[in-house]
Amino acid sequence: MRWRAPQPGPARSFGILVSVAVAAMVVGLLLAGAVRSPAQQALDTRAPARLLITAPVTTQKATAPLTVRGTVDVGQEVAVGPIQASTALSIVTGVFVKPGTVVKPGDRLIEVSGRPVLLLRGRFGAYRDLRVGDRGPDAAQVNRALVGLGLPAPRGASFTAASAAALTLLYARYGYAPPAGGRLDRREVAFVPDKTALVTAVAAAVGGNAKAPNLVALSSGTTLVTANLDPSSARTIRRGNKATIDLDDAEDPVPAVVSAVVIGADLSSTRIELTPSTPISAAHNGVDVRVEIEASLGGQGMLAVPVTAIFSQADGRTVVVKVDGSARRTIPVRVGSTIGGFAAVVPTDPAGRAEPLRAGDQVEVSGPGVG
Repeated sequence: MRWRAPQPGPARSFGILVSVAVAAMVVGLLLAGAVRSPAQQALDTRAPARLLITAPVTTQKATAPLTVRGTVDVGQEVAVGPIQASTALSIVTGVFVKPGTVVKPGDRLIEVSGRPVLLLRGRFGAYRDLRVGDRGPDAAQVNRALVGLGLPAPRGASFTAASAAALTLLYARYGYAPPAGGRLDRREVAFVPDKTALVTAVAAAVGGNAKAPNLVALSSGTTLVTANLDPSSARTIRRGNKATIDLDDAEDPVPAVVSAVVIGADLSSTRIELTPSTPISAAHNGVDVRVEIEASLGGQGMLAVPVTAIFSQADGRTVVVKVDGSARRTIPVRVGSTIGGFAAVVPTDPAGRAEPLRAGDQVEVSGPGVG
């Protein structure tokens, strides 16, 4: 007997035809996807359009901290002591100040063998006793100091009977008799150059030897912190701007204000001077410190835009692109100070149109650009 392959019935034949048709459709779709017209290829390879992003023009005063290094100049340092009493043992019998005390001319610092040491204002220390009839710059300084305390001293470079009488009134404020003979005893006065002084150290102790040096240490005069920085950064700083001085051994920074801005040609000739709002110890004199200064774009009303809104054209002009709905206008600007991501701008529209850029206008920060 011979074997014969089974013959497909009508249902099987239909299934085979459907499978062949589906396969043909798939091949056709694949071929259609692989074949593209030149126009389609150009569309597919074209860079996607850049999203247009805008930001408002503002007049808000933009500020940000500028960190620099500075040097402390505490001013003049004055040391009181050693003190040798004339007819008694040199013993400290009173201490009236402590470190950190702010004192002023006319104050009493310490007492040695029952005699006071009084603070007066002057540019140099006493170098001799003064008696009625003595003349010189020291006599003139004493007269000025007594007048500054509201006492009836004369003016001029002579220590007179009126000078001695005014000095007697100063001693009487604390219940002391004046030095014998109506003179000024150089051991009983200390001079500082300013209206106030900071007590930076006190070695004097009641019962201690007054012949020890530096019984009281004072700093007086203008304390400054000076920082050098580049001229462009200095132009963002104004007198009166706030600042802080970071002293390494202090828990909190010392507040300060900018007292001077000197802009030179370069870093070495450009400096900022800061005046501390609270005293700085003489121990920090000459110390390098970290300073934060409030810098600003300019005064209230200065137009400012994000730095990403500033474009440079092929002809070298600096511009911003003002966007108003679908309209875009290129406006030349002069760029000023830049800080905190914003730049001060001044429109320089050659057409002379009034206020081509105003606060609230939208400017392009990302998008087609200026071409």
